[in-house]
Amino acid sequence: MFDNEEIGIPCPECGHETSRPVAWVKANDELPCRRCGTAIVLANEKHLITIEQVARNMTKLRRSLAKFRRNARGARWHRW
Repeated sequence: MFDNEEIGIPCPECGHETSRPVAWVKANDELPCRRCGTAIVLANEKHLITIEQVARNMTKLRRSLAKFRRNARGARWHRW
């Protein structure tokens, strides 16, 4: 769903943030920092949990918007 979206990955050593697509983060175990060369471990659960939380929240938002649209179509708007 969000595989093409970019996610910022901060270096734990220098703080420099590198962006990669979600699909890339899921498929790789580490990323070298462009600034200091530190190997940023991606296989930790923190990144994957964040991605999953965002995906769940987006699903909830889509459902809420769909429900709102259905209710708006069925409602009659009156001018007083």
